[in-house]
Amino acid sequence: MQKDISSPFTPGIPVPVDYFVGRETELQRLLDKVKDSTHGSIEVEFLSGEGGIGKSSLASFLRHIAETQMNVLGAHVFLGGTTSLEEMARRVIEELILESRDKKWYDSVIDPVRQYVKSVGLFNVSIEFRPPDEILRAAVGNFADTLRGFYGKLSREKDGLLIILDDINGLAESLDFANWFKSFVDGIGVSRFP
Repeated sequence: MQKDISSPFTPGIPVPVDYFVGRETELQRLLDKVKDSTHGSIEVEFLSGEGGIGKSSLASFLRHIAETQMNVLGAHVFLGGTTSLEEMARRVIEELILESRDKKWYDSVIDPVRQYVKSVGLFNVSIEFRPPDEILRAAVGNFADTLRGFYGKLSREKDGLLIILDDINGLAESLDFANWFKSFVDGIGVSRFP
């Protein structure tokens, strides 16, 4: 099936903000969720649809607004080909570290995990976070606490976290992911900690 030539959305190529005309309702609903999350609640939203219709571009635009207008730290984590919860957690943590690299709180974020940061790319553009398997398993099992610990390092500077898990197809087909995700969301929902 060929892509509609009139669509400006192409996988892997972000589109300019001007192309989001007509998506105000969807964008406002997502922004409302981000705003609610800055008051201590967890908000979850799934964007789904055919490839090339602009899901990743919309998520990227949402992140831009959340960061520039809502004082939120955003991390857009690309999970294509990821099939394990441990790899998902590794990539989320890696992206959060990467997004912190030029911020005030970087040293407090990197110090506890510095020994697991195996490489820093040229000009500090990329890192590789490679902790032992048992640490990743613990991060998956205690993912809410892992995120709380991370957020605690920057909570004086930022009002919230926006984590975008992009291309979760490989994970979404797993019963382990479904059970983990439900437990993660429910656990945060009933926790006495925001």
